[in-house]
Amino acid sequence: MTCPWCHGSGYTTRALAHCVGPDPFRGPAETVHRAGQCSHCRGSGTYDSALDPTLDRTHDEDPPPAP
Repeated sequence: MTCPWCHGSGYTTRALAHCVGPDPFRGPAETVHRAGQCSHCRGSGTYDSALDPTLDRTHDEDPPPAP
C-alpha cells in the first residue's frame, strides 16, 4: 500500500525555524524548508503500520484480560 503521507516517495518536507544570534528563542525567525525521511513509512514509500512511530503501541505487549 502506498504511503498516504509521502505518496510513495519516502520523503516529506519539514519546516524549521532558524534564529540568528546567541539566543535561539528570540528575534526574527527565518523559516527553512528541508526534505526529510517520512516518519510514517520510514523512507520506504510503502505504508506498514508496524513501522509507523505515530501509532500508540503501549498495549501491544499487555497480556489478555483474565476471564
